[in-house]
Amino acid sequence: MKIIHRIIGLLLLLVLTACGAVIQVSVRLPERPTDAATSTIIAAPATNTPTATTSPTNTPTASPSYTNTPTGTASPTSSATIAAGLSATTTANVNLRTGPATTYTIIRVLLTGTKVQIVGRFDNNTPTWAKTTEGNWIYSQNLTITGNINTLPIVGIVPTASPTIDPSPTRESIRIGYNINGEAVPDMVYLLDVMTSPCGTLQLVMNNLSLAVRIKELCPSTIVVSRNYSALEGDEWYYRSAQNFVDQWKREGHPEIVRHSTNEPSFGRGARLAEFVASEVELMRVARANGFTLAMGNFSVGIFEPEDINAGLFDNYIRAINTYGHYLALHEYAVVALPFGVGQWQVSALLDRTRVQPVSWPSALALPTRLWSGELPPYWYLRRGDWWLLRADAIGVARPRILLTEFGWDNLPNIKSYIEPLRQQYGLDKYFDDMRGINTYPNVWRWYWPQWTFAQAACEQLKWADMIYPPEYIGFALFTWSTNPHWLQTDFSGRENPQLYELHDCLEDYSQN
Repeated sequence: MKIIHRIIGLLLLLVLTACGAVIQVSVRLPERPTDAATSTIIAAPATNTPTATTSPTNTPTASPSYTNTPTGTASPTSSATIAAGLSATTTANVNLRTGPATTYTIIRVLLTGTKVQIVGRFDNNTPTWAKTTEGNWIYSQNLTITGNINTLPIVGIVPTASPTIDPSPTRESIRIGYNINGEAVPDMVYLLDVMTSPCGTLQLVMNNLSLAVRIKELCPSTIVVSRNYSALEGDEWYYRSAQNFVDQWKREGHPEIVRHSTNEPSFGRGARLAEFVASEVELMRVARANGFTLAMGNFSVGIFEPEDINAGLFDNYIRAINTYGHYLALHEYAVVALPFGVGQWQVSALLDRTRVQPVSWPSALALPTRLWSGELPPYWYLRRGDWWLLRADAIGVARPRILLTEFGWDNLPNIKSYIEPLRQQYGLDKYFDDMRGINTYPNVWRWYWPQWTFAQAACEQLKWADMIYPPEYIGFALFTWSTNPHWLQTDFSGRENPQLYELHDCLEDYSQN
């Protein structure tokens, strides 16, 4: 669908040129392989559709069910050999499923380079679904197979009558969405196509409630967050009362849209932190009394400290999120490469590309689930929200549902000086003379991962993030989709960097495999 839009744009360009218009434009029409898996006709078990409905109870509404993302029991498996049989190796991070279609349950995620053995195929199609020796299924387009798959027996064909097919099947959801600047969208038709093919679990829209409502209409099960930019950025919680917030939302209407509270609040520590928590708890109470669900916190990277959470300073905050059925909203970024954001490497490792290859990317099982020696590396930014989850366990309340309302690649102040040698080495002199945002990384990623295009490198990192985050993280809003000149270094729209069209196609394919 996205390719069709770009073809239409090219035809319009030719018409305008014929009429004498002088236009300079860069148009990219990437080739995409056909995903035969999406057209497989098979009697598959029903899947649950994600829901954004919440209710003000002590236990929050069940989190959306993601049939395309691993849960706590579907942890990534690295370099695992399943059993004896026809040898194969995964060429991407792929899902191992209970049946030969994308509607079947994911058993676990197999990382790139995992060895598998296959004993059968689904049908005569090429590529097809391959059956492993343990009885599960993997899409063979994602495999390098030693031997001829067509020599394997056909197994698992649907017998007798053809199954009844829903003419409008529910597509699988993907946790990776976008933080959209609604005032600076270059191509609204293309934006809506990306937002809805497939419908993700989370989208955030700034300063365009009408766009937020439209996305919600097209994707009823998507959590759509509306944010209004404020001149009081960071201090709205201090200068505005809870009732003032809610009165504005009541004037706007549309309670089906989740409302964004103060963005990146500043509160420091001590008495001001306690004042912040009390103010936020009151906002959660008043909002729920008026029928609104909130994305609470929207904390900037590193703003909260684990020792403050462990000391109980945010306990009332956690309890209120559960009591009133809201979401905890966080911002999480990494410098240079997303896997670096979990604190597995020293900064010096980024100067050695052999250390940053996918085989070294940690799985969810390899990541810490508690503080060690009371400290963490200062550059451990991804999955900092785990501290909130662990504290909820400690005080005996349900874990909060987390929205990452900003996510991606950015400057992180306490290691900014360390990446200066990298900036010089790769000649990254765009924008802020620094590595900030996806559009500053083509050179460094080309050096790290010559096997991938720039878009593939971004896509593989995002798929990795989708696999290593626990299911309590409902969705990730990539910052940002915007042609605002102040944010071009992070623009995902494709206007600044046409290679990002390939990224959107890659993420769409990922959601269906």
